[in-house]
Amino acid sequence: MTPTHPTPEELPALISFLIRTTRWHSLHLKLVADPEIGRADTGLWLNSLFSAAGEALREEGSSPWETLQQLEIEARDVRLQEFIRLPFATIAPNLRELMISLRQIPNAYQLVDGFVNPKKLCRLEIDAHINWKDDILPTFYYQTLAQATNLECVKVLDHYCGSELFDFDFSATVSSFPVSNCTLTTLALHDNRATRDCLQNLSLPSLTSLTFISSTSGLDFDFSLSLSVVVGRLIDRSDCKIKHVRLENTPKLRSLCVQLIRLLTTVEILELHLPSSPSWHSPLLLKRMSAQALDDTDPILPNLTSFSVSLSSPITGEIKEAFTDFVEHPSRWPASEEGGAVNLPGAVQCARLENAHLFYCGSMSTSMEYARGRRSG
Repeated sequence: MTPTHPTPEELPALISFLIRTTRWHSLHLKLVADPEIGRADTGLWLNSLFSAAGEALREEGSSPWETLQQLEIEARDVRLQEFIRLPFATIAPNLRELMISLRQIPNAYQLVDGFVNPKKLCRLEIDAHINWKDDILPTFYYQTLAQATNLECVKVLDHYCGSELFDFDFSATVSSFPVSNCTLTTLALHDNRATRDCLQNLSLPSLTSLTFISSTSGLDFDFSLSLSVVVGRLIDRSDCKIKHVRLENTPKLRSLCVQLIRLLTTVEILELHLPSSPSWHSPLLLKRMSAQALDDTDPILPNLTSFSVSLSSPITGEIKEAFTDFVEHPSRWPASEEGGAVNLPGAVQCARLENAHLFYCGSMSTSMEYARGRRSG
């Protein structure tokens, strides 16, 4: 269901239809701001919908969306009003998948006060600038992971660029560290000081996919712990085998990126999205990776089967050469199309690199691609 902007006359009928139809299994609400009305009206539409759902619950004594298992709210133009509640725990108590995309969530308490029933939740995705305050950030992460015993995927892109750390008081829900979740396989976060601090207190033994995205605002913070240290400790504490890693604009220093990548011995898929910032100097990063790849006794990324690098600036000859040196190392490719990986005497054998892709997403898009030993581009 993808409703457009209703007129004032249509609004009550549309809301009534959404609320009174009690057999919803999946709802997708996509809202686009009307340029003549503005963004505020779109936010009020959501408020009217959720208020009506809460009123129906009070009147009838049962949740209006009792059967709803999947809810997606796509409203990138909307700054949620502070007074709007997100009472999914009561109006849709059996939600398994909740995906929310907004411009801003100004009141972080909207994410903890009756937000969602964690017992049923399998997938939670939030993409919005969140105004974290007090201790809500660690409370949100710790309580969600501690209570959601069926949770498999968490993606929280909060666009938070603050450098402060938040206090956390133990409770009956979270009485000690580390906070453990044995079902979570996929975690995607915006990289900031507060989320790194939270990761220091988590144990995620089933984690296989990890994504870090950094702000593109150009701000560099003096983190108390490098990302490589945080991830290394998470892997050791959890005893997990991470298979897929995506790094976008993070960490800022290329040397730290190599330190982080060296830890990823079980990773099979690596995606790097590199900005055009001078602090990155993409050719040097790839050269350092190539140098590590040539270490036959301790090669970098020994289980890598898929590697992609996307650039925010055009592909230069220096970048192409560094990329080629890494992916064409003999230990990663078969001697022939039918053969296995090359067996180098005294070398630690790497997994077969099935494909590698270097591309620039600009107005003059260019790319270089390898697939099963064949090169194009």
